[in-house]
Amino acid sequence: MAAADLKTLSRMLRWGAANGHIRSNGLEGFKTPMNRNPRRPVMTVDRYNALLKVEDQVRTKYQWNGARKPTFGPSYLGVLLVLAWNTGRRINAILQLREADFFPDRGPHGSMRWRADADKMKQESIVPLNEEARAAIDKQFALIRPNDLLFASPMKESKPVSASIARAWLRRAEELAELDHIPGGGWHMLRRGFVTIRKGCSEIDLAALGGWKTPAVMRTIYQQADFDTMVDVACNTASAA
Repeated sequence: MAAADLKTLSRMLRWGAANGHIRSNGLEGFKTPMNRNPRRPVMTVDRYNALLKVEDQVRTKYQWNGARKPTFGPSYLGVLLVLAWNTGRRINAILQLREADFFPDRGPHGSMRWRADADKMKQESIVPLNEEARAAIDKQFALIRPNDLLFASPMKESKPVSASIARAWLRRAEELAELDHIPGGGWHMLRRGFVTIRKGCSEIDLAALGGWKTPAVMRTIYQQADFDTMVDVACNTASAA
């Protein structure tokens, strides 16, 4: 993404210099750095299910109550896992969801508004939820105290849970499930998993569901080849021949 942005900026500067809008292209001769083998691990179904099995064991600090030792209770990890896996959205966007963003009667399982102020690309959209995501939302509404934030911080209810805490919950689940931590993994693995298991779906609709600006970005950076799909393609090609 950084390399693509630098190339775009270079073209803009080149145009500006050629048309007299700026004195020179400051990036002239600059070689764009490129990692030929970037780490883009994908969440697999097996790993996702293993994390879900232990999510209820992940505890979090709730309050001090004036005592020396804090009070601990359940985390939001299970609901966050289900939403990330079934919506493809970034963890920061999920953590900033509000009650007003949920439309229970729009679509067969309701819809969610992803606000521009919580979106990396500053895009707002309302997209339908599937049955699993709707069940997770209903579960969260049953658990939370009256609060506009769906994932209010247990320590400060006026603020959403931070991404760093969500990462700590995920790492703890990996430990409990006896899964090795994958470098470059974390919550973004679920975003890649969301789009990878849906190969073959309408790309423009899939990009809109997951919040990608264009299908090209989704396809070239997030969607990955996987062995099971390659087997299907290989066998179908052989049959067609």
